[in-house]
Amino acid sequence: MRFFTFKWSEKYGPEYVNRLNRSIRDYGSLTCITDDPTGIDSEIEIVDYDTFDPFDEPKDRIFTREKLILFDRYRTGRNVWLDLDILIHGDIGKMIDIPWKLDRPKFIWNYWHPRKRSYDWYGKMSSCHVNSSFVMWDDDCGVPIYEYLIKHREEAFFTYKSLDKFLFYQCHRKNMLDYWNEGLFSSYNVEGFQRKGEVTLFNTSHVTKNHGIHQPAYELHEAPGWVNEIWTRR
Repeated sequence: MRFFTFKWSEKYGPEYVNRLNRSIRDYGSLTCITDDPTGIDSEIEIVDYDTFDPFDEPKDRIFTREKLILFDRYRTGRNVWLDLDILIHGDIGKMIDIPWKLDRPKFIWNYWHPRKRSYDWYGKMSSCHVNSSFVMWDDDCGVPIYEYLIKHREEAFFTYKSLDKFLFYQCHRKNMLDYWNEGLFSSYNVEGFQRKGEVTLFNTSHVTKNHGIHQPAYELHEAPGWVNEIWTRR
């Protein structure tokens, strides 16, 4: 099993990569695509970020589109990409060690967001149910998504600011995505800072960028209590 993560700019330090690696090393090896490998443990494979993004569009268009390059470059075996701002605190082995081959990549469905609201606002493109923080694919089953972006490159980069919205408004309605079962993932900042499921997401932008929402939003290294206990012992 191969795992991949991305680290660029200075938002997250090398401790995020190292601690993520310690949480998945029983299942496989980690590759980090980064512009600065300083402080990253030597057992982690490094890929130069500057060689990874073939697009010349501004970085604020389809943000994190680099993830789709993984579908194109790694077309054999079972693979998983992970965001740095997740905390694995349960048994992911039962999730990723399934005996059948995937015919579509598995993404996270945001069960914590009201489905009705998202579909009521669908045409406004102001909501999103797809999350790409933990994605698994087998062999070349993700290639159609990558090729769809290439085919509609001009329109896609003009329309979408984030990869998740591109996936939700384009690939989801074309039945190109599969999803993890409900209950495996939770959103720390949206679901009341609870410990739920096997993996918790700390996607603060989903809170801080929504107008009219003023609740606290913690990054992984800032969260107290049970999160801090797991985070600091790795």
